[in-house]
Amino acid sequence: EKAYQIADKLRQSKEPDFEWDSISDKYYKAALLTMMGEAMMFVNASKKSTLAVLDKAIAILEPLKLTIPSEKDEPDEVWRRARILGRAYNNKAFVYRSNHQYSTAVSQYRKAIALYRQVDIRDEMANSINNLAFVYARLGALDEAEALAKDARDLRAKLWQRYPLSLSYNTLGEVHVAAQHPHQARGLSSRALQLASAQTQSAHESVGFAR
Repeated sequence: EKAYQIADKLRQSKEPDFEWDSISDKYYKAALLTMMGEAMMFVNASKKSTLAVLDKAIAILEPLKLTIPSEKDEPDEVWRRARILGRAYNNKAFVYRSNHQYSTAVSQYRKAIALYRQVDIRDEMANSINNLAFVYARLGALDEAEALAKDARDLRAKLWQRYPLSLSYNTLGEVHVAAQHPHQARGLSSRALQLASAQTQSAHESVGFAR
């Protein structure tokens, strides 16, 4: 809720440096709207209002048809567009998924993944692939769900993202629950819990060292 309030305050600001209509930085605007939409997903905002904010972010960056590779476009600009726009599509997919509109969620996740692949943004790509796996599991496409969840797991293992890796194991566990494989599901869920617990322990140790 605090994140949403901050984003909304920035968008409504009349301060010279932050007045919305006077800001020319498309990436700042799109990123703020994307994060605002993401915050709205967790404060019980309506589906309609959340999608409206995310669609505004997409409308800012989607027309910028940057190419890869390009002599004209700065690599950083291409990367920023893909990261922000991909996140907006990923968040739209989550809204549809939360409303059980799984087919629409699939199309939005695929848009996000395609953008991330363009510039090899592996952390976000793994996140959207794992989310897509979850949706396929809900649709009963268990082979596709398992393959995608394993792809996300392998990406996260290479990046050594411990907590996200635990989410991939949890998703694999969900797939095996849906497939009525309780023993495999239990093992995968235990691995997820082990990784998540280790992350929590590491965080506590870091705080201890900082004191």
